[in-house]
Amino acid sequence: MWFGGRRKAHGVGVVVLAASLSLALAGCGTGSTVGGPKAAEKVLPPVESMPAGLKTVAAKPSGRPLMGKSVKKCAYSADSRPSDWCKTAVAEGDASYGSDAGGKQAYFRVVVYRSESAAKRAFGSWESSIRSSSHKYRVLNGEKFGSESVTFVGAEKSSQDTQEVDVREGQFIGTVEIRGIAKPDAVDPTLSTLSKMFVDRMQKEG
Repeated sequence: MWFGGRRKAHGVGVVVLAASLSLALAGCGTGSTVGGPKAAEKVLPPVESMPAGLKTVAAKPSGRPLMGKSVKKCAYSADSRPSDWCKTAVAEGDASYGSDAGGKQAYFRVVVYRSESAAKRAFGSWESSIRSSSHKYRVLNGEKFGSESVTFVGAEKSSQDTQEVDVREGQFIGTVEIRGIAKPDAVDPTLSTLSKMFVDRMQKEG
């Protein structure tokens, strides 16, 4: 889970040429598609699509490249993720929203993989890590989102007001985290709504 994750500083002025990226991704195998920072940014919801109560922009949608790094590491790290969870990723992005009056906060993150098959393998590792960390996270039964998804809540006292959906759709793996929930055992309605919207955006971009 992303609970308490901090955003790392990113370099300024990174330019990714579409032609170079296409060449780098050539021959990635069946289901291979080109994706990058722009793809990550496009699937992240803008403030106009957010429901009432989550209209304050904490971090506007942005995408960053991961191609060319000797060690693939996403900007956000969490102990529920495998150590190589960004190994086959090409880009990542994030956005977050809240309210001036307090209350709920919504965090969106997306990782773009080099192909759908790479995303499938990565999601299998993600879900396995979450389910094996029952002392920290409790998996919740409920609606499924996208091609694959897992919904969970913090099991520790400090994170029981936080729920998250991890979802895979095509070459994307996205996470939607809601903080400030009132009922930890029931999937928060806002989380469900935002997860559906996120999947729709992945489908359109994919």
